[in-house]
Amino acid sequence: MFYNTGNEKVTEKIFLRAMISSVLGIILCTVCLAGMTWAWFSDSVTSHSSNITSASFSVKVTVNKGIDNTEIPLTDGKYKLEQSSEKYKVTLKATGSASTVYCKVNINEVIYTARLNPNSNNAPFIFEIDCSAKSATVTFTPTWSNSGSSENSNALPSNDTIEVK
Repeated sequence: MFYNTGNEKVTEKIFLRAMISSVLGIILCTVCLAGMTWAWFSDSVTSHSSNITSASFSVKVTVNKGIDNTEIPLTDGKYKLEQSSEKYKVTLKATGSASTVYCKVNINEVIYTARLNPNSNNAPFIFEIDCSAKSATVTFTPTWSNSGSSENSNALPSNDTIEVK
């Protein structure tokens, strides 16, 4: 239809057939371009907003000494426990919406990990520190994971006694 062998003379019929095909192709491309442009600019997307709430928790620490339950104050972010024949009772109470959290207990650079559950009827985690051999400096760090930054990380069972050596 479009091929001319070279020996034929281009007639008006052959030329008109080629021009009509080209014009129809240009019109078809223009209609497609206009339709895609209209679709691009007239499209809209709506979505409903969603609230994302992250879990939260906090740990309340109470350190008491001996039978009379003398509360030890927090000084510069640390509890300073004197050498004594009386044991120190530590109570950790986690609150919040997290399911399981941990508290790192650093006693004279030895790290213990206490697993806390804020949702279990607010049951406190209780343990004792025995400072009969020497005094101790204790810090508490709430954390999301139980991975320790030290090789000395030990799991701390509730109602246990830690001896400071």
